[in-house]
Amino acid sequence: MDDHESTNDSWRGGAQNHDPDRGEGPWSKREAVSIQAYYEWLPIRETDPDNRERIYRGFEIGDLVSLSMLDTRLIGRDQQLENNAEQGFTDTGDYANADRTLIDDNQRQWLADRLEQSPAIWKLIGQQVMFGQLKSVGAPNASNATNPGGQGGVFFNSDQWDGYPRARERVWEIIRGGQAAPNVAIDNVVVLTGDIHTSWAMDITEDPNNAAAYDPATGLGSMGVEFVTTSVTSPGFDSNDLRDTILSQNPHMKYAELTQRGYLLLDITRERMQAEWWYVDDIKSRNNQQRFASAWQVRAGENHVVAASGQSQPVADAPVLAPQDPQAAVATG
Repeated sequence: MDDHESTNDSWRGGAQNHDPDRGEGPWSKREAVSIQAYYEWLPIRETDPDNRERIYRGFEIGDLVSLSMLDTRLIGRDQQLENNAEQGFTDTGDYANADRTLIDDNQRQWLADRLEQSPAIWKLIGQQVMFGQLKSVGAPNASNATNPGGQGGVFFNSDQWDGYPRARERVWEIIRGGQAAPNVAIDNVVVLTGDIHTSWAMDITEDPNNAAAYDPATGLGSMGVEFVTTSVTSPGFDSNDLRDTILSQNPHMKYAELTQRGYLLLDITRERMQAEWWYVDDIKSRNNQQRFASAWQVRAGENHVVAASGQSQPVADAPVLAPQDPQAAVATG
């Protein structure tokens, strides 16, 4: 569940623009009716009838893909913090509080069990807000002396995982197999994200601005990858003017497109997983025009993003699609 089924930037006790004093009633009621509408209008089954708030769940696609769908919005999220620096916020003060959570202990343990126990080649994590760092001022994590913005640079958006750095570290610990493990213990982790209405491909690494910890040229130090899909119709940025600046401050980011509408296509084999961004030029009229824009992939066991040579090709001798006409379904059995 993302935030706009209820209201903007929601968390477990409220939302950025929910105001009981403005006649909008208690948050608990708004949350309940939002959850009801969510189940009524989206193709999703209840995971736990006794706890309708829980939507995190898992899917297995043979031994190729294990998909863990998280809830980073309602069930365990603490309230977002206000910026504490010019252009954003730093990992200091309340941001550094180890008790702040984005997912609660139950969900984190559930995720750990799935990542550690699945025999699937690809471990996909579907969730709402960007996991990788997005900085307006880039700097290594421990660079207080050289970075006037504070530890780790200046972050852009406190609603995503950047705003909950200790909670993200607990997910890093799962991926690397425990705090004492020197190397990535769980290979082929791919985070799939929405929410931000823009397109991104990136390595996910704990310290992307630290050359001793991560090499953006080779991907050494990356623990997985993240692909972020744009929106179908919701607006992103008005232009790509900030793209070069963003990429210069975030060396783990390999692709960013801030203006286009469309969708993300995944093509998955045992050897590699490819993400393709497809865009439309017109969202105001009914048409079937789309265009391939960019493709990036991660190869099995390598845990970092590389550019793909082009779009994926249709599978030869693919099974016939299910019939669209109910009568045809009856006729064909």
